[in-house]
Amino acid sequence: MAEKTEVYTTPAGKAMWPKLITPDTKYNDDGTYSVKLVLAEKDSQELLKLIERAEKEAADMFLKEKPKAKKIPWQDTSYKKVEDEDGSETGEWQFNIKMIASGVSKKTGKAWAMRPKIFDASGKPIKGNLDIWSGTIMKVALTVNPYYRAGKCGASLRLEAVQILELVLGSGAKADEFGFGEEEGYAFDENDCAEETPTNTNGDNSDAQTDDDKETDF
Repeated sequence: MAEKTEVYTTPAGKAMWPKLITPDTKYNDDGTYSVKLVLAEKDSQELLKLIERAEKEAADMFLKEKPKAKKIPWQDTSYKKVEDEDGSETGEWQFNIKMIASGVSKKTGKAWAMRPKIFDASGKPIKGNLDIWSGTIMKVALTVNPYYRAGKCGASLRLEAVQILELVLGSGAKADEFGFGEEEGYAFDENDCAEETPTNTNGDNSDAQTDDDKETDF
């Protein structure tokens, strides 16, 4: 039986262009949930080490198949240093974290669907269509996965769940403007949400990206 990939929970960071409620179908008809998480230099080091380890595993996969190769065919990385408008490095890192929203099981041929789990600062699950915008402060639970496919190597960051510590809503307002104390973090209010949409089909999720048995540190 294959060993489960360990779930890593990031320190608190700033979310950019989060698509955590409605999946983006612009480049993938199956839909993709995603968030670009910006972390300070010191908060990025552990995740960078996990990525480095996964990239080595990906390179080993490639070299096992093509031992005489002189160059590793790296794909665009899922992380980068953040630069300001003048092109100067800010000392921060941006990590591109994704989850495929739906697909078809290779084992059963049945359709499956999923969405990331979302929690508030106290660990309470958020159920509903909360309008999460850029600037929201959150932690992200993810897995780091090596890959070698279609002639390219790399390490993907697979989204599992998020914990919202300071919410920025679609209006551009911050949570403290709605009466939430910053010292206590964001407290989920069901009135902020539209009616919840289904998260799963009746199909088998055994080939899906996540596993409900995995635990996070939220």
